[in-house]
Parts: sequence; C-alpha cells; structure tokens
Amino acid sequence: MSKLCGSCLCENYRFEIAGPLEFLKNCHCSRCRKMSGSTFLTLARGRTDGFRVLSGADALLTYRRTPNSEIAFCKRCGSLVPYPPPGSLLIEFGAGLLDDDPGIGVAFHIYVASRAPWCELRDDLPKYAEQRTRPELRRG
Repeated sequence: MSKLCGSCLCENYRFEIAGPLEFLKNCHCSRCRKMSGSTFLTLARGRTDGFRVLSGADALLTYRRTPNSEIAFCKRCGSLVPYPPPGSLLIEFGAGLLDDDPGIGVAFHIYVASRAPWCELRDDLPKYAEQRTRPELRRG
C-alpha cells in the first residue's frame, strides 16, 4: 500500500496517509467556499487508520463549527489541515495539501444547489444537490 505525503503552506504541519484514497470530490457548500476562499473545495477521503501526523501537531488552532464538527488550522500559515474526528474511520481533507499525486481524479460534485452564482459546471461528472457518499467509488 503506497503512502501519500502532504503539508500546509509553511510546511510546518506534515502528514502522510496510506493509499489508495477512496475518492476526490468537489464540495460547493458555503462553508467549504468560506474555508478555502475559493469557488469550491476539492476534498480527498481516506481511512484514519492510515493517517499519521509527521510534524506540526503542536502548532494547530481549532475551531468548532458545530457541536459535532471541529476543524484545525496551522497557526503559522493559516492553512486548513487534516483533523479527524475522534473515533472516525474516515478522514476528509483539502486535496491541495497533498505533495504527492493521488493517482485519481475528482469523481463527483456535491452541494451544487448552493454553488457560487458565478460557478458554471461544464464537466460530465455526477452532480448532487446535497451531500453524497458514493459507495461504488470506494476502494478496498
């Protein structure tokens, strides 16, 4: 099983995750747009048992978005970094943090009903109005 490495902008926070990833998806929800500062956020999904922080765990700030959802940022550069929920089997993180090629492309779009008004989706990928987990795309 191959390992993929990733890091934040300043490279203080470094991580690895055992591949293969389950999938990549583009999320168009307003929260992902706000967190990324972009039209959408491409998220990678992998298993938490293959995720390991290599450095920078002591340099994180966390923000509780909801009672059941907490996100983390590097306090040096502000990058949103992987921060799996306790007890979760899966982790999702910004695919742009990967330093290595994940070997897969984006599989689908979610929350397209709330996408930015200037965002035109012209690809042939499946598009879902809300959240969607596509079990048929999972590997393993």
